[in-house]
Amino acid sequence: MKTVLQDFQCYTGGLINVIEGGKPKKMPQPRLAVLENLSLSYLHEPTKIVQVRALLDTGNDITMVRRERIWDLERILNLKIYERRQFSYYSDVNKRESFQPAFPLALSLTPSDRYSSKYGFISPSVYSFNFDSFDVWIGRDILNQLICTFNGVDGTLTIIQP
Repeated sequence: MKTVLQDFQCYTGGLINVIEGGKPKKMPQPRLAVLENLSLSYLHEPTKIVQVRALLDTGNDITMVRRERIWDLERILNLKIYERRQFSYYSDVNKRESFQPAFPLALSLTPSDRYSSKYGFISPSVYSFNFDSFDVWIGRDILNQLICTFNGVDGTLTIIQP
């Protein structure tokens, strides 16, 4: 087994607006496991990368990527990255099924590792998903390849590659 990240301080949190007892107030947002400066690459060209900010999301089946990061990769590669397939996707906004493209991409947490998904990474349209805070939402397709230990008390994350 190889330790990819050990006790990595990666949690972030902010304030969230709530209404309690009819009065607005701010409460601390639950901390999220966030990784900065990861490398996103085209599956067939590992040396050309785009730096991304990612959320580890155990509730997400398949890793999702902001469409603009794919466009950035296409500019660097000077080629069009064609979708591998399309997946059924339910928008949290309209609760209707739509099909979204999945692309042959890979993600590196450190310079010496690289993870891809047999499904491809989904890139939902900007109207069906909010990518304001993160470029990549790492789903179980990648997380299931790793041993992840979340320490919410200390705000750290350890990732081991079996």
